[in-house]
Amino acid sequence: MLFAHQDGVATSVLEASGTAVVVKILTRWTDLVEAMVEVVAEAREQLVVTGSRSREKAYLAAIETAVAQQPELVHYRVLYALRGTGR
Repeated sequence: MLFAHQDGVATSVLEASGTAVVVKILTRWTDLVEAMVEVVAEAREQLVVTGSRSREKAYLAAIETAVAQQPELVHYRVLYALRGTGR
């Protein structure tokens, strides 16, 4: 059912299960950044980000704006390193 949304099946299955969440696969970097910024813009209580993507300038600017405009928004930035990768 990975691409069932194209046939109109995924929406009805998701609606029947009581959720309006539609899963979408992003294949372009620009689409990923746009989706991350959208998540930040919609955050109301907590925003948790992980990994190096949180260094992306547009994403980081969106986080800074959200935190400044919503003092009640709790923001966690979790960074991690993998041993032996040089990162």
